[in-house]
Amino acid sequence: MLAELLLATVLTFAASIEADLQASLEPQVSDVLLVRESTDSIEGGGSGFVEEERSFFAPTKVSESLGPVITAQSALVVDRRSGEVLFEKSPEVVRAPASITKVMTALVALQSGVNLDDTIVVSSQAAAMPGASMQLQEGDELRFGDVLTGALVASGNDAAVQLAVSTAGSVDAFVARMNETASDLGMVHTAYKNPTGLDQDGHQTSVVDIARLFDVALDEPAFLEAIETSGYSAQVQNAEDVRTVVSTNELLKSAYPRVIGGKTGFTDDAGYCMVVLSSDDDGNELISVVFGSETSDARFQDIKALVTWSHSAYSWKESF
Repeated sequence: MLAELLLATVLTFAASIEADLQASLEPQVSDVLLVRESTDSIEGGGSGFVEEERSFFAPTKVSESLGPVITAQSALVVDRRSGEVLFEKSPEVVRAPASITKVMTALVALQSGVNLDDTIVVSSQAAAMPGASMQLQEGDELRFGDVLTGALVASGNDAAVQLAVSTAGSVDAFVARMNETASDLGMVHTAYKNPTGLDQDGHQTSVVDIARLFDVALDEPAFLEAIETSGYSAQVQNAEDVRTVVSTNELLKSAYPRVIGGKTGFTDDAGYCMVVLSSDDDGNELISVVFGSETSDARFQDIKALVTWSHSAYSWKESF
């Protein structure tokens, strides 16, 4: 009887050791703030970030540094796969988004069902828009995809308004869709008043909301292709004119190695803003956002500092 008892105890202990060993080999569960949801789990489609725990090899901090000193008033760096926040500065403070707005404009336009090769005719309303422009003229006939690229690469206000009119019939109807999409994605700090990002009372968002939005937009191939583009020429179909646009993203022009693509913005209320996608050699992707940098150059330096620090201060490799 005693022998049987001892044998049972030994077997139980061995099973416990085996379970502990197996658990140590399982992917780590990170203590995350934000995690991406699948498309099917979000009402109205798309994906977003939720407060939840998932099993994965999450980024592990390997540096004691608290992060770079930046001029931006708000900033956020998020690991795209896990949703873990690597750096934050006033992430939920509500601010004017400037032309970062056009990320939502492009997403809503793409989700409207319009084919990239469809022809759209430029309206007088779009052609008359002030500010950044892709030089659209009333009556121009262009591919939908070309106008989309003009909105994202050149940050064209004319292109953004034309996307709104062509897909929703009016700017007001399109802005309503923008706000519905923001609500579906859980962008609780966001309210849109226009598709361009020009300063307007109540037109606002936060860097944490922009990270959610940018993550969703990156799943649209046409969006990703546009934000990677440093220059582009669009043929006007009913004339011999060509509309040439140049990216406002200086990090693409300088071939900064880790930045894949992004979107810039500037207004008096917003200051200098930017959101980018970066990746290391192993394909670990980060979304970085800055709002309210002091100057145009400071905006790019802030992003470079955040991207460089994040990719060096964290490791995605399993450690033992």
